[in-house]
Amino acid sequence: MAKTRFPYSRTVSLEEEIDQLVKELFTHSREFFGLSRGWLPRVDVKEDKERIIVEVEVPGVAREDLNIYLKNGILVITGVKREKPSRRAVKFLRLEREFGSFQRDILLPVPVVVEEAEATLVNGLLRIRLKKYKAAQEAVRIPIKPSNK
Repeated sequence: MAKTRFPYSRTVSLEEEIDQLVKELFTHSREFFGLSRGWLPRVDVKEDKERIIVEVEVPGVAREDLNIYLKNGILVITGVKREKPSRRAVKFLRLEREFGSFQRDILLPVPVVVEEAEATLVNGLLRIRLKKYKAAQEAVRIPIKPSNK
């Protein structure tokens, strides 16, 4: 009986094959349900007393390829990660990075003041700061106008 010198090499290969299969199944199921085939950047949403802070990992995405807008309490972030064309013919031995367009829709937990929204992009991290809208804390009396009858 032959002894295998590296008994885990087959396991690693099998693990990679399973990862690829799961990735392909997820990609094709998104297409089946009518969802785009793009990639999805990771997002963190934080809250303090004054603000909602949204952080999005977008390494390799240029500032001019990002769009942020707010519609009906949903923060919509879209962008494109462009692949730089190679000047010479290459054969990929491994291709894990994802390129193309993306869209993230984030339902905000509270109303915000859109006019005071700020966004920065530093080292591939998009940070969006949204000031919370504060309604009047005290009861305010609303006068009733006399009728013109």
